[in-house]
Amino acid sequence: IPFERVPSQYLDFIAGFKDDIERETWASLLRNDDFRTDLYSSVMPERQRLEDSPLWDMAFTTIIPVRDLPRELECGSRVLSSGDDLISGMIAACEAGDKNLREMCNHPALQRFPRRLILETAQLLELSGHFAMMPAPVATGRPGDDRKWQFSLPGFRQLVRERLYDGDIIYAPCPALRTALMIGQMEAVALLACSGNNQDEAVAQFSKMLNEDFPELLRFEADADWASNYLADFRQNWGRLFVKLGTLCEA
Repeated sequence: IPFERVPSQYLDFIAGFKDDIERETWASLLRNDDFRTDLYSSVMPERQRLEDSPLWDMAFTTIIPVRDLPRELECGSRVLSSGDDLISGMIAACEAGDKNLREMCNHPALQRFPRRLILETAQLLELSGHFAMMPAPVATGRPGDDRKWQFSLPGFRQLVRERLYDGDIIYAPCPALRTALMIGQMEAVALLACSGNNQDEAVAQFSKMLNEDFPELLRFEADADWASNYLADFRQNWGRLFVKLGTLCEA
């Protein structure tokens, strides 16, 4: 992003990042906590406007503290940081074969980590598509003990449809769930924009996508009016940011 292209009203919070903007990519800047904090706080919509949204906990515009966003978030996708001792230990534990939670906790590389932290990380990695859960034939009553984890790269649809939800129960309730859904919706709008759709075409495709991908999640029919309002809110709250950053342009 050439520094000269940044609008003047943006210079206040990115003044300290001039060299980074000239030298690094947008994805690299997202890994900078200070930049990301200032960016999100400057464009977040008012919470009051969102409380009536049927996607209150899941909409892209939901206020999620930046400190809750994993460092692995980069350009709408998650990447593994092999330098993280916990994740590296989990990889090492599973390299020799599928492991359940008890087996992972007893692995030499993971013995110093709390059991709950290992389980939460496994759930996060499942959401990011790097691990997949294989259901246990018999439950012991202790969460996670009978689940075995393996390396996997399932798609976002499969994660939402098969991995996260079982009836009304959220299978992996953690902040990463909201983030994953947020990323998916952001990517959907970006894809629609990149396809050159006009507003009517975008609304039709977006509502169709929601009804196909998230029927159990949304539990309501995403009709054209709702999709139109959603895209309008997205354009109002976030479109200007993407235009300013050069990610989208106004046709």
